[in-house]
Amino acid sequence: YVRKTAVLCVPKVYEITPDLVDKGGFIQIMQKMLEKEGNSLVMANLVVSLHELSIMKKKKLMKITPDILHKLL
Repeated sequence: YVRKTAVLCVPKVYEITPDLVDKGGFIQIMQKMLEKEGNSLVMANLVVSLHELSIMKKKKLMKITPDILHKLL
């Protein structure tokens, strides 16, 4: 529950102070979590949050590999 909530907060923080998210390396942490996370609820929220951040930054931040796709399915 804590990881799920934290992941959902990152795009909201980015809207207010983008520099904090960039300097803190939160996007990189989320990208690493996407590869290693085992909880499906956290995985789903990671995808949503990274997608929102991709739209805000106008940059592709998420690459779905076969392993990540298998976890999502």
